[in-house]
Amino acid sequence: MIEINQARAAQELRHVHPNRPKQPTHYYYAIDVLRFLAALSVVGFHYAYVNQVADFQLVWPLTWFGWVGVEIFFVISGFVIANSANGSSPLQFLKGRALRLLPAPWLCATITFALLAPNAEILPYLRSLVLLPKGPWISPVYWTLAVEIVFYAVIFIVLFINRFQYINRLALLLTMGSGMYMVAAGFQDWYISDHMNVLLLRHGCFFATGIWLWLSTTRQLSTWEYLTALIAIAACITEICLRGAEFLPREMLTYHSIAAPVATWLAAVLCIAITGHAHLSIPPRMATVVRHLGLITYPLYLVHDEIGRRAIRALTMIGIDKWLSLALALLMVIVLSWLVSAYWEPAVRRAFNSASERLMTRRAAPAP
Repeated sequence: MIEINQARAAQELRHVHPNRPKQPTHYYYAIDVLRFLAALSVVGFHYAYVNQVADFQLVWPLTWFGWVGVEIFFVISGFVIANSANGSSPLQFLKGRALRLLPAPWLCATITFALLAPNAEILPYLRSLVLLPKGPWISPVYWTLAVEIVFYAVIFIVLFINRFQYINRLALLLTMGSGMYMVAAGFQDWYISDHMNVLLLRHGCFFATGIWLWLSTTRQLSTWEYLTALIAIAACITEICLRGAEFLPREMLTYHSIAAPVATWLAAVLCIAITGHAHLSIPPRMATVVRHLGLITYPLYLVHDEIGRRAIRALTMIGIDKWLSLALALLMVIVLSWLVSAYWEPAVRRAFNSASERLMTRRAAPAP
């Protein structure tokens, strides 16, 4: 029965064909807003909870669970990458991901390296430039990119072997592997190492949830797919609870406190689900603003930690109020991120595309 459903599901992914040019994919503007809000939550966590420079205890009830923005990022990636990979060739997908991911760290990691000099180490800097899955990196926040890179590699392999029409099997594998691991980790209180991150054992359920959400926009999910999606969500909630235990002292960790990150994450998942089915249109001017919000999210995530926290320290040391220092640091990293996304990244992509076109023209030219 499952094999019959698999065949039917493959037929219903009508846009996927090995010899068909890439189909235009729908753009989900609300996801850009959600991505930006998730980035701000991570910034708030780093600036106003784990920051040792100034005491922001007043907002701890709101900022202590800002880390859940990362878990939201992973669901968004599962949704968006499945959507963009649909109808792509392996080369198209690889080129698209490289042009999206690499230009920003080339500049952001360099700025961070210069800021940390002369104490900065060259190897973490080089790892950050090429986004190696194995750290340490120039900034601790790069660990999430290692997880993303592994997920992209899995999608590339699926495209390379021409099996994207069976992406539900990948979602099933991610759900079951991550789900079993998270249950075992919850009962055994295992130490979850970086190796488990790179193997997608800890975060695979989030990518799987994103894939299930995307699949639900292309066709009706079968019964087993719905059940597996629910298992993925349950595994995600387990991971969030375990993550919460890492950041709250045991005496403060209650069902009431852990409900905040769980509810925030579930609200984000609901937003993605509604966005995927609503296909809302917005005025062109607003669409441009929203698009820019989405584009600055990536460099904002890369530069905010080391640069922003040092800005808060420097401002408070010269006597500026801690809250004003926090606001100025946030404004500074947002402006810097906008400059990176509006000028640096497009320039690098244009240079790469121009070089690629010249190379293709040279190869196509007849021999003398």
